[in-house]
Amino acid sequence: MKKSLFLAIVLATAAALMTSCVITPVGPSAPSPIASATDMSYSVTTGGTGSFSNWFSQSTYTNDGVDAAESGSISASSSTWFQITVSGYNYIGFYWKVSSESFDHLTVSVDGSASDYISGAVDWSFKEIYLGGGTHTIKWTYSKDSSVSTGLDTGWVDQISVYNY
Repeated sequence: MKKSLFLAIVLATAAALMTSCVITPVGPSAPSPIASATDMSYSVTTGGTGSFSNWFSQSTYTNDGVDAAESGSISASSSTWFQITVSGYNYIGFYWKVSSESFDHLTVSVDGSASDYISGAVDWSFKEIYLGGGTHTIKWTYSKDSSVSTGLDTGWVDQISVYNY
């Protein structure tokens, strides 16, 4: 009888502990879905303005045939972005694509300054930006104006790489 009671108490205690247990993985963390989709291992930060959804990984529209990051759904006069910070490289290269009306843009910025943008119906194209060494924040932003929606109304980024020549 004592063994049964003891076993019941142990099992009840173990069950209570398991329901409040938080499991913390040990070892390297998995890359974010955006980092994985864009084939890089940098930490990714996301955000936006107005009514927006974050960028996400998808496999329908890709340059490499595997997956790519797609801008989240946004309403008029809103934007959605993701960014990475890199150190010690002179160049960043990536593929990008957009399907929008001409006043909605997919913009890439370096350290807060717009470097280039695409809008309209632009298929996958390679973009290379000289960084000049040091530490830099690279940000991709899809933004909408206050009215018309045309095309798929989104942007994509794939195969981000940083390198030196």
